[in-house]
Amino acid sequence: MITELFRPKNIGTVTIPNRLIVSAMVVNVCNDDGTLTDRFIDYHEEKAKGGWGLIITEDYGISADAKGYSNIPGLWDDAQIPGNKELTRRIHNHGAKIFCQIYHSGKQKMPNVPGQPLAPSAIKDPLVQNMPRELTVPEIRQIVKQFGACACRAKESGFDGLEIHAAHGYLIAQFLSWFINKRTDEYGGCFANRCRFLDEVYAEVRKNVGPDFPIMVRISVNEYAPGGRKEAESYALARHLDELGVDAIHVSNGTYASDMEHSIITNMFADNAFNTDAAQQIKSLVSCPVVTVNKIHDAQLALLGNVDVKPGPVVVCGGGEVGGETAEFIAQTNHDVTILEMRPSILADMFIGNMGSLLQHIQANGIRSITNATVTAINETGVSYSDGEGKIHTIPAATVVSAFGYRAYNPLEETAKAACKEVHVVGSAVKAGNALVAIREGYLAGMAL
Repeated sequence: MITELFRPKNIGTVTIPNRLIVSAMVVNVCNDDGTLTDRFIDYHEEKAKGGWGLIITEDYGISADAKGYSNIPGLWDDAQIPGNKELTRRIHNHGAKIFCQIYHSGKQKMPNVPGQPLAPSAIKDPLVQNMPRELTVPEIRQIVKQFGACACRAKESGFDGLEIHAAHGYLIAQFLSWFINKRTDEYGGCFANRCRFLDEVYAEVRKNVGPDFPIMVRISVNEYAPGGRKEAESYALARHLDELGVDAIHVSNGTYASDMEHSIITNMFADNAFNTDAAQQIKSLVSCPVVTVNKIHDAQLALLGNVDVKPGPVVVCGGGEVGGETAEFIAQTNHDVTILEMRPSILADMFIGNMGSLLQHIQANGIRSITNATVTAINETGVSYSDGEGKIHTIPAATVVSAFGYRAYNPLEETAKAACKEVHVVGSAVKAGNALVAIREGYLAGMAL
């Protein structure tokens, strides 16, 4: 089975050297005018060096007003072509292929990005909180033309194919949504009308790039948001796209308003490969290749290793990220788990996208959390702690887990200084932290040499 990943696969007329695809990820490091920076090109070239068969760029704005982020790329002007020719040249030097993802953000526009948010209907975005203006029919037709012109520039720039972004709650997805699209003209109402904008975009793009240039369409098979599209209609949409003649369908999920376990970029508590069942169903319905994404990890990953937990109550001393995750893991097989945390709240330093899910898991598993609790003693039968008023309490414990946290550890600095003229101290040798901080500090220290 693993060898199948490394076999070539055609998308339309283009042969992808293997089945490994880097999907679009916003890095937001281009110039304000949509031209590419060296950093953007270098970032994608490193992926090609690593052996990926196909690289899909982050969303290219079809116009300056289409951008949802301030520093994403675009191909709305001929002046943007030279930088993209350099990008595709360098990707091709390493044997990889590259598709250009094109889009209009619609109402999902960040507050710092100039321009009026637009949508099929004037309904506020639930996350960004933009109140968009409803598009007129002439404006819709102008945007369709902009998609075609952008696609033409992408082909001239040397891209191997295109991905029309119809997922993640952006403008095309907004037209597809019965919940967001309340129009009463030819672009709203029934399924065929809600598909009309996408149909016209695809037809215009195809007219501009010709019959042999690969076009993939990305959809959210389940938007995981109140009123959002679910699998049943997405299966119908996939059949419709196949009938239109698209060269591949990219099965993704979510919108900006999705819960974090089903978001566009999911958190650590999401199920692995949770889009693959829907992608397999779509594969059985269509004749074109199907691509899927999101938490496709090695099934053999060991998350927490082996923990020897005796029968009886478990007390986890420390309610930071490690303590919270450990308590949640133990509670899957032991229903008497307590977290003691000296600060006013647990998970205080955790990434917010993971924190919300873990708090829900802790509550659902019945884990008790005692905050403002400073551990004073641990013995064979229990744990004593001091509360916020200085009173001592003792709770029983058959197993005690130490998750108190970390301290800086720096035993080598003086030894290194005795042997080297220039010594840089980074990471947890300076202050206990996480790997991302240590990596950045190490990188900056290396660049300073």
